[in-house]
Amino acid sequence: MPQLKLTILCIAESASRLASIARTVSRAGYGVYTAETPEHAVAVAANPTNAFAAIVIDEDMVLNRCSVAPSLKAVSSLPILLVCEKRSEADPKPEGVDLLAGNASEQIELGLEKLLGRATGAAQGG
Repeated sequence: MPQLKLTILCIAESASRLASIARTVSRAGYGVYTAETPEHAVAVAANPTNAFAAIVIDEDMVLNRCSVAPSLKAVSSLPILLVCEKRSEADPKPEGVDLLAGNASEQIELGLEKLLGRATGAAQGG
């Protein structure tokens, strides 16, 4: 029986950042759904017919006063990975964020692996 591909909701305001994150998530073997606005992200996360496994948010969505992470947590219990340029996993997490990861593809893949408890292609050496 074929294994179902987990789908990740990817969110970023910058089209280039969103494309980069989505490409990394896809290469790691996940399905990808993208959202460019906080409103769109919350709407699709709240819809019970969308079977997402996790949410990946670029730092541009949480570094201002109106972070989307708490809104996402209000409508969904999905784990949230925040992709940051200058933060590490040891830094305090913003409200609603479950795990921090650097911008590098490997860091995003490892972050998803930690959140979802499954090995990605990079972690398996492939």
